[in-house]
Amino acid sequence: MIKIVEFTCEYVDKVIEYEKKLRKEEPDTYFWEPDEEYRNKLIGSFSDERFVNAVSFLAVEGEDVIGRIDASIVSSRADAECYAAYLDWICVLKSKRHF
Repeated sequence: MIKIVEFTCEYVDKVIEYEKKLRKEEPDTYFWEPDEEYRNKLIGSFSDERFVNAVSFLAVEGEDVIGRIDASIVSSRADAECYAAYLDWICVLKSKRHF
């Protein structure tokens, strides 16, 4: 069963595992390594005010992250609302995609 959960700091290590699997499945697409520096940046993002409008969700199957969705909440003074989102990135492990 696949569930969608909010990406919180508790999932950082699972996301690193996911990122490594992603690179094995698509070596010609992802060129940077999910190393310790990346891990530290992920952890830091949860307390960094620059990410206040960031929205991230994970697709989790069992104990494994198999997909990720990242978006930003878009605020507008024109209508005085913060209800729209800009979808920045979505990816599911190639082996978990269903056509």
